[in-house]
Amino acid sequence: MKIRNGFISNSSSTCFLLDIRDPNLKKIIYSLKLPKPYDLCRNTCKCTGKDATKYAKDWRKWIGEDYETLGIALDKAILDCAKEIGEDNIAFIRVSDEDPKDLISKKKMTIIENNAISSFEYH
Repeated sequence: MKIRNGFISNSSSTCFLLDIRDPNLKKIIYSLKLPKPYDLCRNTCKCTGKDATKYAKDWRKWIGEDYETLGIALDKAILDCAKEIGEDNIAFIRVSDEDPKDLISKKKMTIIENNAISSFEYH
């Protein structure tokens, strides 16, 4: 898994893993009106808590045989974080450059970038 800080501009999607124990950050994340992720979608989306760990557990099934070749350890990053800080304290957000830019305001995007435990390329 490639761990990078900040938004990765040359990627079609960037994922952010956040610790949302801070009540102000949690409020911002929950205020985002984004769909939950599904399959190997590339859309802008978010999931928190149990939804995030369920997504992580399903991830390897969806990626199948290519898991080791692709080197995408999204499931491991989410599950390790949930184990470390507690499942209810995690948020996963994916931002796709294929979606409209106004799904997440610049202000909220900056907050996400600055508070991410990790950020990594998805596709």
